[in-house]
Amino acid sequence: MKPQVHELFPTPVLESNIPVQKEWLDFIKTLDYDRTAMDNGYISNNRAIWEYPELKSLYFEIKDAVKYFAYGQLNVSSHVYLDLLRGWAVKHMCDDWAQNHCHMNSIFSGIYYLDVFDESGDLVIDKGQHYRNCFMPTLSPDVTMFNKFTMQSWRHHPTNGGLLIFPSQVIHNVERNRTKNVRYCIAFDVFIRGTLGTYAGSTVTVK
Repeated sequence: MKPQVHELFPTPVLESNIPVQKEWLDFIKTLDYDRTAMDNGYISNNRAIWEYPELKSLYFEIKDAVKYFAYGQLNVSSHVYLDLLRGWAVKHMCDDWAQNHCHMNSIFSGIYYLDVFDESGDLVIDKGQHYRNCFMPTLSPDVTMFNKFTMQSWRHHPTNGGLLIFPSQVIHNVERNRTKNVRYCIAFDVFIRGTLGTYAGSTVTVK
């Protein structure tokens, strides 16, 4: 038998594209923003921006992508309802950035890029010190080069219209905006509702 390495329990990240409509970006620019507590960016006052009629068409585009990710790729049962319940705009000025974080009280999270530039900051997904797919920090050998098993982080260079969706527990950050341009994107969270756990013997209904 030829030796083979199995990829057990990989972390799924959906990458797609929704062409930016000018009216979405124009509307996002009109929102009221608060400076973050860490003084490293701006977040829209409203964390439920999907309620705006100006963004409804984008809402349905992203909802379709979430369905493709969950139902089409992860084989989530169709009776589980996917609720795109939170969305907020993020504005980064020159030298703004985002610290390592994950999203609470959701199952999937994502980012949609409305207006980004070559040096306005990559998204970096961090493996984290306690992710146990291979080596632990308590004993980590040197490697000649990183591969998908040993890499410590994954970098994504955003482009306008780009969409990423990933499990909410994934730790990620955004590098500094090295341009004089304002960087705009939308972050969002997805919750699940319905009867869950039927086949595992731990049924619960989330309304």
